[in-house]
Amino acid sequence: MTKVCSLGLVCLLSLLFPSGCAERTFRKSAFLLGTEVEITVFEKNAKKAERAIELALKKIRDKEKNLSYHLSSSEVARINQNAGKRWVKVSPELFSLVKISLTYSRLTDGAFDIAFSCGGYKKITLDEK
Repeated sequence: MTKVCSLGLVCLLSLLFPSGCAERTFRKSAFLLGTEVEITVFEKNAKKAERAIELALKKIRDKEKNLSYHLSSSEVARINQNAGKRWVKVSPELFSLVKISLTYSRLTDGAFDIAFSCGGYKKITLDEK
């Protein structure tokens, strides 16, 4: 009787936790935002994993268009081109990002500094207009 119960328990557990459906690891690397980026997805289905990776890379590429200082057409590049000359109107997203970054610069006393090449975060002023 004990053997039958044990066998039944093993069969039940094998149905609940099928070994053939284990998640797999999918990775893809790309050079974005001036650095190497690696996206890792844990998924059973290869097509779903590839779609998730491509969606993540697309979102990063979309952000890069406005936030990268490497692209001359980006908002950040426009700020750098006009630094010390004139105010630059930016998107609410970039304004919020700079504002949050300045908060972290202050909280870490400059250990986190978004203004690595312009003399420090303390020189950055924001105009909320």
